[in-house]
Formats: sequence, structure tokens, C-alpha cells
Amino acid sequence: MKQLLDTISYVHLNPVKSRSSKAPEDYRWSNYKTYITKNNDKLTDKEKVYQALGENPQQKYQFYVESKLRIKDWEIPT
Repeated sequence: MKQLLDTISYVHLNPVKSRSSKAPEDYRWSNYKTYITKNNDKLTDKEKVYQALGENPQQKYQFYVESKLRIKDWEIPT
């Protein structure tokens, strides 16, 4: 499961790392908002991730991804 979370978070954080957006939810083509809210779209299958996270999966996934922004590899120089 960690590999799945790492892969999805990598995709969601790429626009931030490349400086295309300031936050993962700001990138126009990202489905990150779908993962962290209860909104659904027709393309995103969140069930595998949500089942692994248990209760409050949206908040847990958001914490997981956004905590990676504080890891040295993901810091954006100012």
C-alpha cells in the first residue's frame, strides 16, 4: 500500500516540484481535490486508497501528501 500512496502522491506533487503550481490542489489538471474531498469525478477510482486508509480517508491522504512537501527532497527553494 505504501508504494501506491507514494506513487499517487508523487503524481500529485509533481506540479509543485516543477513550480507549475504552489499547491497540489491548485494545478488545473490534477485530481488531487477529488482525493481530499468527498467530491467524485467519473475518472478517479479512489476506493483502493480509501480502503487502506480507513476512517476519514480524505484527511489522512491530504496529510500524507502535504507532509511530503516538508521533506527535504520536496522543498522548493525561495
